[in-house]
Amino acid sequence: MKTMLILFAAGMLATLAAGDSAESDLKRMQGEWTAIDDEEMVVMVVAKTNLEYRNPKTGEWFKAEFSLDPSTSPKQINATIKDGAIDEFKDKESLGIYRFADGRLEIAACRPGETEGPKDFDDPRCRRLEFTKD
Repeated sequence: MKTMLILFAAGMLATLAAGDSAESDLKRMQGEWTAIDDEEMVVMVVAKTNLEYRNPKTGEWFKAEFSLDPSTSPKQINATIKDGAIDEFKDKESLGIYRFADGRLEIAACRPGETEGPKDFDDPRCRRLEFTKD
């Protein structure tokens, strides 16, 4: 019984720690980020669990709601497209991964509707961007 209690307590602490990490990562993501995508400057604005991505040169844009799971390796970010320039993506989920490194936010995400997310940041099926804050 004592062993079960210890295991339960350890599991609860791990769950709370993962929640703290998700909250911490979510706080770090807030604000306006920029990246270079195919030689074009793009902007991503994160507010709470919403994000908006815009490429002013190409007209590509989307708005999404996202969730984080920092307990996985690599950490996961999954976004559901709510509106955007490409109608077929609406209400579809884009599975991705993220990390913070050297003041950057790196995200690799697959096409909305794909059922399998990236395995790593060099997955050829996915789009990878390195964002910085202005």
